[in-house]
Amino acid sequence: MGYSLNHVADFGSPFQVVHEQSVDVAPNGVHPVANNVRKLLFVLYGECRHRVVGHSGPGSDVHLRPGDILALPNRCTQQYSGITPESGCHVHVVRLSFDPELLAALPANCYGTAPLPAAGADILAWADFGLREIRCLRAASDTVITETLLHLRTETERRAPGYRVRVHSLCAGLTVLFARTGAALVGEGDSRSDRPGGTGYHVGKIKTFLRSRLRQPTRLAEVAACVGLSEEHVARLFKSATGLTVFEYVRRLRISEAKSRLAATGENLSEIARHTGFSSLTVFSRNFTREAGMTPSEFRRQIARQIG
Repeated sequence: MGYSLNHVADFGSPFQVVHEQSVDVAPNGVHPVANNVRKLLFVLYGECRHRVVGHSGPGSDVHLRPGDILALPNRCTQQYSGITPESGCHVHVVRLSFDPELLAALPANCYGTAPLPAAGADILAWADFGLREIRCLRAASDTVITETLLHLRTETERRAPGYRVRVHSLCAGLTVLFARTGAALVGEGDSRSDRPGGTGYHVGKIKTFLRSRLRQPTRLAEVAACVGLSEEHVARLFKSATGLTVFEYVRRLRISEAKSRLAATGENLSEIARHTGFSSLTVFSRNFTREAGMTPSEFRRQIARQIG
């Protein structure tokens, strides 16, 4: 069983649609999906086995985990199933598909190479470059992609004035980031700040540390120890670089996972609170409402209305 949430279409070339997608597979079951376009799948929550029927090679039969990105450049049949046949799975992803009139799906098992886009290349060139083969990118530690997805989810959920422009910008950013990472290119910004000892290096290391310990209490002393700086320095550095305190950043990540659990599972609110690192249901509900603008129960009812 699968269903779509926060569906946004007609937000600009070369994209067709972006939406969240939940897939629920019973034990010993398989969920097939007919794919007719080039697309990227960003795994938000859950684990599963993903097969591309009739294809072979890297990316055609993979164990997907949170943070992974899967590129599908061909018309194909996808199959979702549990890691083991008897396990079943719940998976929540962001699906970004490209306009087939601008970026046609490649023939089955027919892959080509493309030159690295020039400095002034448009987003279509980057999309074509990045989606030339079935590829699974293990990107769980890429904080830029993670944070771009957080912003994208906020825009598609809230739909504030100008959201379509923002959605296009964020999807374009994700496309380029995927292509760059896949080609092992240097990311944006002054690379000197990402060297050991630089601000970007420390902030990136802190973010990775926080993501790895999301379900555990956040203690500034432990965060400071992971980068070898004082607590005061860490607090000031992180706030200056991100605009958020360490604790605000952790809350945002926890709420994002809670949203995926509310969408993809039947867990009760107390279970979700525990799995996402909140000390109690009360604390979870208060923080969720502050971040999402509605209670967890209201968010789940909104999902139910979208599903129909």
